[in-house]
Amino acid sequence: MHFLRCCRQLMLAVACCWAGAASAVSLSFTAQDLPDGGGAGDLWQLDFSFEGELTAFHGFSVLFDPTAFSGLVASQVPAVFTPLVYDPDPVLGLSGIVQMTAEAGVAANTRASFSVQFTRLASVPAALTFETFDDNFNIVGGGVALAVPEPSTALMLAAGGLMLLVRRARRPADLPG
Repeated sequence: MHFLRCCRQLMLAVACCWAGAASAVSLSFTAQDLPDGGGAGDLWQLDFSFEGELTAFHGFSVLFDPTAFSGLVASQVPAVFTPLVYDPDPVLGLSGIVQMTAEAGVAANTRASFSVQFTRLASVPAALTFETFDDNFNIVGGGVALAVPEPSTALMLAAGGLMLLVRRARRPADLPG
């Protein structure tokens, strides 16, 4: 019994520490296929939405899988951020990084957006990992940036669900299923 109580207290302490290290930043993105312009690659763009608070010289880094992305370019970056881009290296297995550093403090609940263009090497993932860092570039938190479906996708899903409900309602009651 004493052992279980100690384990429970230890788990509670770990959970509290983990919750205290939660990131004050949230990211989401939408993906769009760009015209390739006769180039050799399949050009895409991720439009990121940032929400959160950062102290001066703190920031976040979004990690890009070297097997899915190449030729990263950050654009439409708000003036509060200074971007730094490292291209993925598939030979060494190094992830690409798009890093945004706040030159001045970013107030709580600030909303901003930026874009990252790239050549798609594999399917675009539904989630990307990001890390937050302090003014000494120590990782202090992180999270997952989730893809937000385009409104047309959600609309098609709702229309399909409605059609299934109408079809089920028209089915005679004596038939199973």
